[in-house]
Amino acid sequence: CGEALGSRSAALVARTTTVATKFSSGAWCATPGAAAGQGVVVRQHPWSGQASGERSYGSLSGSSASEIKGLDGVPRGASLVEAYELLIGRGLVHKDPAQAKTMDRLHVLHAELANYNTSWDQYASEETPRGLYIQGGVGCGKTFCMDFFFQHLQVEKKLRVHFHSFMLGIHKKLFELQKLSGVDPLVMVAKEIAGKASVICFDEFQVTDVADAMILKRLLETLVEHGVVLVMTSNRLPGDLYMNGLNRDQFLPAIDLIEKTCDVFPFPEDSPDYRLMGKESKTWMTPITESTIDAFSDCFANLSKKRKIRSGVLEVQGRRVNVPASAGGIAKFSFASLCQEAKGAADYLVIASSYHTVLIEGVPKMNENNLPLVRRFITLVDVLYENHVKVLALAHGPVEETYKPTETNQSRDEDFAWDRTMSRLTEMQSKEYLKGGWRGGGDFLRRLETQAMTEGDLKRVWEVYDTDNNGYLGVCELRNLMADVNEIKNGRRYVDEEEAQNLFDAVHICESEGIEWEEFKSYFKDTGGLIHVCESHYHFRGG
Repeated sequence: CGEALGSRSAALVARTTTVATKFSSGAWCATPGAAAGQGVVVRQHPWSGQASGERSYGSLSGSSASEIKGLDGVPRGASLVEAYELLIGRGLVHKDPAQAKTMDRLHVLHAELANYNTSWDQYASEETPRGLYIQGGVGCGKTFCMDFFFQHLQVEKKLRVHFHSFMLGIHKKLFELQKLSGVDPLVMVAKEIAGKASVICFDEFQVTDVADAMILKRLLETLVEHGVVLVMTSNRLPGDLYMNGLNRDQFLPAIDLIEKTCDVFPFPEDSPDYRLMGKESKTWMTPITESTIDAFSDCFANLSKKRKIRSGVLEVQGRRVNVPASAGGIAKFSFASLCQEAKGAADYLVIASSYHTVLIEGVPKMNENNLPLVRRFITLVDVLYENHVKVLALAHGPVEETYKPTETNQSRDEDFAWDRTMSRLTEMQSKEYLKGGWRGGGDFLRRLETQAMTEGDLKRVWEVYDTDNNGYLGVCELRNLMADVNEIKNGRRYVDEEEAQNLFDAVHICESEGIEWEEFKSYFKDTGGLIHVCESHYHFRGG
């Protein structure tokens, strides 16, 4: 393997025209350049023929729509409804009357938004399409419908974002702009968003924080005024948002705005929770006994696969998040360190974007006397689920008993949100979820992209994308890495199997089953940097 690496290194240096930053400086980023004879061929999604939209606007980060199986087999030009019916016919999705009705309404909006485009200099008019507010219970498929619509939408500037993540970015941006004098920070943020997105799809629109409630009216009003069309999913009807919240009267104009600019489309109350149909695996260990403690410890040891276990620290917005134990892309925390300490969505997001598997030890049983802990745990689960992090928990009771108020009160946000949390925790135990790819890598790579990547950073990439911890990257793991890079650069995750196999064959020259660390390091060092190489393999074909 050593001779092969040496030969490949010499050949690559001889033929590449990419100007790589010198290895001796410790930097792994490269000055982009195309090899001689290469022509630019931007790969479109085989179905829609459109790029899938921006993912991040400065510090206003979003998240791309969940990948929907079978889209690559849908004929180009098929309508939204036709594509949905094809997936039903192939047995890839359940036939659901409420989802079909929602697709019909989204199909109308899709037609109204064909080639829709806005700019800050334009204003909404009577011809501006009305948005859509999709309300329904947990697991009924409302997010699936919106993601399906988003992936099919032929709009140049569009954004799909989890509401939690969106508001984190808003607050961060507002904090940065407060240092400027003579400007309205909220208007500047709205201008940045409106200039980059003509359509915004919000997933899990919910308001539980007074800081969010106080700025949403002006933010949404400014976006809508400049023609931005909103599509939202939520567990609550607009009139029930921020129920019993502090100074709710100041939030009511935001509700009025949503109802004036969006059609409210509720799922039936008796819609099934499809997540509860997939409970197959045991990743929630209970109760806490000597045997389950040993089993939990064995899980961590087996997952780490003899890698060195170390403690560490993650930095987020000037704060430090302590990681008691980690190995590669796996980390173990106590419930107390995650939820009894003052932590929020930003802290959980940096964990979700650093580790593909998280073990949580000592999850207690809670009631209405522990609402701060319940709120943090709900937020933690939301963030981990959104980034498709695998979770193993050692708990005092089953999921359905983790939060059990002595008196249920659906006007209490924690009681209402717990149904969603329980549904998600159940789905996260399913084989289908556990087989899915980690979605936090984009934020992880984005952090590294802002500075020169050291050898240590590159090794960390190799480790966290080795999701089965077997000591090398397989084709599927490399494809997930390429998808995350593609999402950063182009807002879409689609990478076909041939492209992934081509890069795998180029990197892997040893006799092992997958890409080892030394060949990973050698290849990206000699060809001009991780981000550049992954991106060029997707966008360029040799001439």
